[in-house]
Amino acid sequence: MFNNGAECGLVQIGEYGIVQARAADRERILHFLRLYFYTEEPLNVAMGGPPSAADEEDTLALLEHGLSYLVVGCDGTLLGVVLSGPVRPDEADHMEALAASCGCAKFSKLLRFLAAVERRADVWRLSGATRALSVQALAVLPAARGRGFGLSLLQRTRAAAQAAGYPLFRLDCSSCYSAQLAERLGMQCVHSLPYTQYTDVDGHPVFDIPSPHLEMRTYIQSIECSGPLWSLER
Repeated sequence: MFNNGAECGLVQIGEYGIVQARAADRERILHFLRLYFYTEEPLNVAMGGPPSAADEEDTLALLEHGLSYLVVGCDGTLLGVVLSGPVRPDEADHMEALAASCGCAKFSKLLRFLAAVERRADVWRLSGATRALSVQALAVLPAARGRGFGLSLLQRTRAAAQAAGYPLFRLDCSSCYSAQLAERLGMQCVHSLPYTQYTDVDGHPVFDIPSPHLEMRTYIQSIECSGPLWSLER
């Protein structure tokens, strides 16, 4: 499967490889996310049930930017996925508009929370950047965890952001596990919103998030520097 590595942008890791995700991978990525992302990501777990079609479509639309990657085995087995896309200072406005028009209460609830995080974090004022590459979904096959694949996917994405001229790399972590990866990358936590502090009009938490996940953390990292930013850690 790895014979055409130069053509598909493959980075080989022993018996595994990191390849750019393509439109042709859409269905297997969706299947993978349904099994190993939506069933474990804290906000989706708190809302219960399967993800909405609107949520899935919005996530898969990230493939068109060409900045998403897969970890695959030598037999073609999908072991990990990271999906990323560009964000700009008007991102909160965009999410609120989508929340109002998507016609899905569940997805709207999620979007309004993310818009609130966006406004409170205010990464644009803090960083001075006018665009960033943001990681939107990261998942690794349970049997393949502990091998550094999640970190390697983030490193590869960050390197792609640098090559594409993005001044800022961003990761909003709803999970304490993704926050640990962000910290291993040397990213800076610029905002934290405890889930208990995001409440409805009656003062009740909107999300009952399962332990050990306590807060939504926003991490950023400047990537306006020379030299490669990607190195394999297994």
